[in-house]
Amino acid sequence: MSEIADVTTNLFRIPLPVILTDATHGEMKEFDLITVQIRDSEGAEGIGYTYVGQSSAAPICEIIESYKDLLIGEGAERIEYLWQKMWWALHYSGR
Repeated sequence: MSEIADVTTNLFRIPLPVILTDATHGEMKEFDLITVQIRDSEGAEGIGYTYVGQSSAAPICEIIESYKDLLIGEGAERIEYLWQKMWWALHYSGR
């Protein structure tokens, strides 16, 4: 069984071709794209992403970076177990 070898987080700031405006968020000139790449001990890789408005992506990346050690060394196929492990580790942070 392969183990998770590395978790890499990237942050991309994407400028919008047209400024968006609404009553709740104000002007939006760009958005942030966060990608997380997971590589296992056999070289297989997967990538996930999310996007957020301006200025909130950096703290999200820091959270991912600070918790990635919970995944490294674990069995890559144990998706439900890893989801639960991460959820319980972060459970009280979001309250």
